[in-house]
Amino acid sequence: MKTFFGEYESDQKFADVHIHTNKSSGILTPTQVVDLAVESKFLHTIAITDYNTIKSAVEAKNYCAKTGCNLEVIIGSEIATTDGHILGLYLKQDISKNNSLESSIIEIHKQEGLVIIPHPFQNEQSLNNVTIKNIIDSKDKYLYFDGFEIFNARENKDLESPIVKNTTIFYLENKAKLGAAIGVSATHGNFLGQGLTGYKESLGKAIKTSQTSVFYLEEEELKKLQNLANHLFS
Repeated sequence: MKTFFGEYESDQKFADVHIHTNKSSGILTPTQVVDLAVESKFLHTIAITDYNTIKSAVEAKNYCAKTGCNLEVIIGSEIATTDGHILGLYLKQDISKNNSLESSIIEIHKQEGLVIIPHPFQNEQSLNNVTIKNIIDSKDKYLYFDGFEIFNARENKDLESPIVKNTTIFYLENKAKLGAAIGVSATHGNFLGQGLTGYKESLGKAIKTSQTSVFYLEEEELKKLQNLANHLFS
């Protein structure tokens, strides 16, 4: 495991908070995601973030509770807005899709959820720097971001690419307004944890106070995890 942002500490916990299942664009079922996360032995928290629905996240959380697994499952969703996608974490209800970015953020915060910027600047589904700055410069008490994906393993395959460097620079320049640094796998496949958010004690508290670090798995670690998935689900 390598550090991308921040520092590794001995009592570090690890979360992967951008995971898709076969209910949207992924391969694994919600229960298989839980099983793989548990068997991985290093993940403490996951968030299921299928497109525009919390249904699969609720299924995973209920399965974990039923089986008594030692894992926190966050109910989340990747939500389409008219300006691009956002992640909602700790949701209680579905967030309406294809509404404005502003109204979507307000809807998440009013149900005490957290708003994370996924894969910034990466593709047509991403928020751009203009829309992001419009939010972080807003005076509305509900219009703010709680976290920023500084590392997205699905999009950031080349760590030396200009877009990865520019994303990091943008975060550092606007850190006070962008919230916590977040690392994710953004998996649609049969692996988890390729990108990780490090935290202590409570992930929710760590995000709210911007006390997170970002890590990623090295190639050999990822291969072991994929072999584990093949063994569990073949």
